[in-house]
Amino acid sequence: MHYRHKRQVKPGARPGALGEAPGNITHIRVMDYNAEGVNEKTFDSIDEVLHFCRSANTTWVHIQGQAGADDLRQLREAFGMHPLAVEDVMNIGQRPKFEPYDTQVFLVDVVPQRDGHNIEFEQVSIFLGKGYVISFYASDNDVFAPVRTRIHEGKGRIRNGGADYLAYALTDLIVDHGFPVLESYAEELEALEEDIFTERAPDPVQAIHSTRRDLTALRRMIWHQTEMLRELLQDEHDLIQAETLPYFRDAADHSQRVLDLLETCREMSASLLDTHLSLVSNRMNDIMKVLTIIATIFIPLSFVAGLYGMNFDTDSPWNMPELSWKYGYFTLLGVMFSIFIGMLVYFRRKKWL
Repeated sequence: MHYRHKRQVKPGARPGALGEAPGNITHIRVMDYNAEGVNEKTFDSIDEVLHFCRSANTTWVHIQGQAGADDLRQLREAFGMHPLAVEDVMNIGQRPKFEPYDTQVFLVDVVPQRDGHNIEFEQVSIFLGKGYVISFYASDNDVFAPVRTRIHEGKGRIRNGGADYLAYALTDLIVDHGFPVLESYAEELEALEEDIFTERAPDPVQAIHSTRRDLTALRRMIWHQTEMLRELLQDEHDLIQAETLPYFRDAADHSQRVLDLLETCREMSASLLDTHLSLVSNRMNDIMKVLTIIATIFIPLSFVAGLYGMNFDTDSPWNMPELSWKYGYFTLLGVMFSIFIGMLVYFRRKKWL
């Protein structure tokens, strides 16, 4: 489990301080669109973006990579971003949250990504203003490609919905990223369950604990995500139109479904551990049962063998007369075999075998 987090401001700094952290922006993609068409460009600097964002259409500025302190200061001055919100953009590792301001709405969400058996949480910061959306994504993954495709195709409501609908589309895409992640965990748990019952996994405890740890961390993020959407629906902000609220409610419903699926996976992992421990205990009991029966059978046999193995004077009238029999040895073996068979029959009738 990994959360890409590096705080850039020293403890004790004033609220909203950005420090002097350098940026590592991969690219800046700007889409300016309306119902008639789309104008998309890619820039390398914030200055070029500010000259481009001067239209009455809906504008989406997406900053890929880690924005530096100077870049964020430029954006803060140009768009009137709140200093505390800009600080959260720089210091990634925030929990999902909703922060309404006078002229903007600030959203923080987390995209879960699985890299092999590890899970990573990648922060997405979204500023919703009048006619524009500014999004920050520090990772190199192009998670918003489906939204750009929808804008270019012009199908549905996205070109006519305005900036608030674009913010919903981005949020809904982030929420839906939880489904494939949880489906992968569910498949792993099902494979572990089969391995446990077929004894192909000699020690699945480590794998189960690793999965439970990841699911616990994921639950914390999804729970905050669900609460963030509930707060957004309860807040009456001018930037979010009434006709867009049903779509945000649908995203909140998706988030709740992700949370329900996550709880199912957590319960499955807990039951798998209990099942594994029960099977191990049952196998140990079966082994101890067999060993106990074997030991019980050999107790009388050992007694007989020990009794007739004592060396005394065979000429004494008080000694065992069987020692002088011609077929005493075979007789004794027959008695011991009869004891063995008799005890097996007795254990079988008692259903101990």
